Amino acid sequence: MDTLKDLIFRYCVLFGRRFYAKEKLTFLRVIGKELMQLGYRVDAKIAKLQLAKKRYENYYNAYIGDVDRADLIVCTYYDTGVNNFNLSKTYAFEQQFGRKRYLIGLLPIIILAIASVILNYLLFIPGIQEMGLVSVSGALSAITTLLLFYFILKFKNGIPNKKNFVCNTSSILVMLNIIKKLDKNAKKKIAFVLCDGGRTSQYGLRMLESYSSKITKKNIVFLDSIGNSDKLV
Repeated sequence: MDTLKDLIFRYCVLFGRRFYAKEKLTFLRVIGKELMQLGYRVDAKIAKLQLAKKRYENYYNAYIGDVDRADLIVCTYYDTGVNNFNLSKTYAFEQQFGRKRYLIGLLPIIILAIASVILNYLLFIPGIQEMGLVSVSGALSAITTLLLFYFILKFKNGIPNKKNFVCNTSSILVMLNIIKKLDKNAKKKIAFVLCDGGRTSQYGLRMLESYSSKITKKNIVFLDSIGNSDKLV
């Protein structure tokens, strides 16, 4: 049986970042195997959220146990957010995504863009005007501009945060600990859900609502930011 240290290493270090789709799917495959070994059936679902006319974003939920027949559903989000560089505080059960936090997440890209403009304006463009486009200044200008576009494309949604124990790996570990202590009868009465989008659009909760027509009649416990230093109301 895995110890708490084993679980912390697995879900805080090896699979501690769950920001990109590939990372989320890898995490769900790993924890899905563990949950099936603990006697639970795992049903993973995908949904597409339309962001623009031809742009979609995939979200992945995992439903653990029989959601329709369960009397109680324990739910938490598993995705991880962007690095806010300690410029914004995060609290449990609050809206995790907003314009301010989005701009803070893009701060390194903004700084790089400003630096690129300054370098081009003060150093590279004068050199290009004097020596021509095929010159050291021209090459450096092209390199800095290409690097800027590379970082913009790679981190257009922000730079992923690497340390995610409180938000929200701790809740996942509590969920696993609860499951390990349940007997067969209790497992029939309690289901669990791992929701996507908890750090952004909350779309995983909308997926949960549409997953079962009986969901509004269920008792639901939502775990969030266990280990947060502030008092939870």
